[in-house]
Amino acid sequence: AHLVAEKGLGSQPDTTLVFGGGSAGARGAMFHLDSVAANIAEATDGNVTSTLGFLDSPFWVDVETLYTDTLTSLMDQAAQIQALSNGFDTSVTGEACRAVYMNDAAPSGTTSAWKCVYGQYRLPFVTTPYFVIAQQFDSFQLGQDLGHAPSTDDEYAYANAFGAATRALVSTLPSHNMPAAAVYSQACYNHCISMSSAFYSKTTDGGVSESSALREWLKDPETSRRWVDSCDGYACGSGC
Repeated sequence: AHLVAEKGLGSQPDTTLVFGGGSAGARGAMFHLDSVAANIAEATDGNVTSTLGFLDSPFWVDVETLYTDTLTSLMDQAAQIQALSNGFDTSVTGEACRAVYMNDAAPSGTTSAWKCVYGQYRLPFVTTPYFVIAQQFDSFQLGQDLGHAPSTDDEYAYANAFGAATRALVSTLPSHNMPAAAVYSQACYNHCISMSSAFYSKTTDGGVSESSALREWLKDPETSRRWVDSCDGYACGSGC
């Protein structure tokens, strides 16, 4: 309502709204993208005819930390938040995702509704066209899972397995719920670079930057596109 009243959103017909964020902001945008898309057309008397998502690095992967005795996994953190909040409202989880995981038993008497705020599980339920960035060696999650950048043989092996898992999971996107989406995944150790010059300079092995890929997708967002590195080995991307 504020954007409509104060910023003039939808003051012109055939307006496209790109709704998104980076890191935690991307997770929030992922949760609310469908509801924003559903509500914005009505709020602008139909002048916003297209809502698209730009999701930079929301794609947390369900892998246990390497050091389980000292580090808390992102899955456990999400489940703890669920327990503290007595669950999540459907405006966050989405009704379809909640229906799948709400009655799925989890440790400590909780449900698995936490999965609906976790990228690996939540993104397949998004039904609004989106552009998602999921780097194969996401430095935020690896930092959470290792406590630092990889530096030992065991840590490099862990990072390589993490990268392979990420690449395998992004290959399943978009899901049948959203046939039109763009997936961008460098084999690089970074996180949420869209707010830096690396948005323009870092590329996939094919030489395509995040900026160029996004620009290309926005020309035809009803068509699915993929820019995913396929090399093997830690931070092996030639454009890193």
